[in-house]
Parts: sequence; structure tokens; C-alpha cells
Amino acid sequence: MADKPQSESTARVSAARSRLWTAISDYVHGQGGWVTSPPFGKIVRIEVEQGSQLPVQLEKAGHRLRHAGMTTRIGPDFRTVDVLELDLSGK
Repeated sequence: MADKPQSESTARVSAARSRLWTAISDYVHGQGGWVTSPPFGKIVRIEVEQGSQLPVQLEKAGHRLRHAGMTTRIGPDFRTVDVLELDLSGK
């Protein structure tokens, strides 16, 4: 059974979300944060150093963030980071 083709509006939304997701991911990485959610989903999960100005910058750009807790990142050292979620569904 063949898959149904996407409607034109669904394809536009998907393309727009994909571009927005990529732009947000690039910005977050450029500002020292980490995107930990799967690519191109409705929810972008972000981890930032505690005290980072990145959440403030994203909110000033019009994004609504939800604090989703804290976790520990392991690298050359252990660090506690804030976990934030950004909803791209437009709700």
C-alpha cells in the first residue's frame, strides 16, 4: 500500500518547522547550549549552564520556554544544567 502524499499545507508546515528547528539548534549551540531532543520534532529540549542568558535571549525573541528540571552533564567535569523545552507547534 502506497503512502498518501502530504498535503501542500502539511508540507509547508513541516518545511517551516524544520527550518525553525535548525535555526534554533544552531543558535543554541552557538550560545554554548545543547539541544538534546530528536531533530525536527514539535518540542525542542535544550540544556543550558545554570545562570546562562540563553533562556532570556530566547524569550526576548518571542519563544515560550518551559523549565523541565535539571540534569548533570558529564564531560571533563560534572556540571548541573537547566533543562528547558520550547514548543514549536504554535500553541
